[in-house]
Amino acid sequence: METARPIRLAIVRCGTLDRQHHITTLCRFLASNGFEIAFFALQTTRDDTERFASQVPGMRALCVGEWQGKGLARFVRGGMALRRALRNSRFDILYAVDSWTLRYLAVATRGAMRWDKRPLVYHTFDMLAPHVAAAADILLERHAAGRSGLNVNADRSRAAVMQSLYGLKRTPLAVPLRLTLDSVLPARDESLRASLFRDTAQEPEFVVVNPTRASGERMTKEIIAAFRTLPTNYRLVTVDGPGDYGRECRALIEQAGISKRVRVLDPMPHDELLKICSSSDVCLIFHNAGSSLGNHLAHPGRLAYCVALGLPVVANNIPVLESVVYRHGLGECCNPEPAAIAAAIRRVCEGDPPLRERAEHIRTAFRKELHYERAASALPPAIRELARQDRS
Repeated sequence: METARPIRLAIVRCGTLDRQHHITTLCRFLASNGFEIAFFALQTTRDDTERFASQVPGMRALCVGEWQGKGLARFVRGGMALRRALRNSRFDILYAVDSWTLRYLAVATRGAMRWDKRPLVYHTFDMLAPHVAAAADILLERHAAGRSGLNVNADRSRAAVMQSLYGLKRTPLAVPLRLTLDSVLPARDESLRASLFRDTAQEPEFVVVNPTRASGERMTKEIIAAFRTLPTNYRLVTVDGPGDYGRECRALIEQAGISKRVRVLDPMPHDELLKICSSSDVCLIFHNAGSSLGNHLAHPGRLAYCVALGLPVVANNIPVLESVVYRHGLGECCNPEPAAIAAAIRRVCEGDPPLRERAEHIRTAFRKELHYERAASALPPAIRELARQDRS
């Protein structure tokens, strides 16, 4: 009996592949479910593409190129290069990832968004917000979603909003950001934890990590102001930010007299940041929810890593974050105001259940439910059904 040929996916994405762990997880998961993947990388380097390809067994990856220029010129050049690459590839389904890929795809497909009538999957980890993105880009995303046989988004809230705004017949499939069960993560390192605050007389009892670069979007000033009111046995580890905002944050720390309790680290490789997270007690996840629809419905990658590490969180009370945190007992949510942030941190660190029990509960939730294999379990059948409909 002849063995069925695997379904061939042509995955197209624009942008760097460095530290894009959600893209690596998606491709590894699809490959492990028997799909044959050809990945077309736009606006990134050849070395970047090769490093990314090495992380996904069996995947072929092509660096289509990088283009500069003002206006539409770079999209036209990039789209034509993508068209040539797709013409030389054999695939069953075109799989477009992220909204910023769509301009190139529109050129490559001459506006059809599909290739030679083959099915399209559009997978976005966000969606374009009407008051942030250009109207032309929103119209393009609406066109792509309408042409797609399967739309995928990062959570049910955004999927429902996307269906309503774009008039889609079917609700996009929700695939939250998670880590896979076989993810290799660092263990807690007490020596690393102690080394972060060697110049203080008092040993830190509670170490709080804010694993993102200082920015107004990530509300770093509010976090610093909150830390000013916490007892002296609390420590904060955060990452320096660019420009005036980063300088202002460092000045706030000095003015508040908490420079020995707040460690501002230079930007570092993701693996090094994970080691610090695994050696901390609580992780902060804050967004300026008013800056975009994506922030208002935030389901950030940081949460996925916290869950896999068994690290309790304190996050701001925006819809998706709040529902996930409280449904699964991952920590506390609060208004993004200094007093509320400080109170929430103390509830997690000093309240019931104790931190060790919280951590074990979160690790159990990861193993039982909050992993990528379960979150994305409906994706392979949906792709296979799309291919079956195309062949029938």
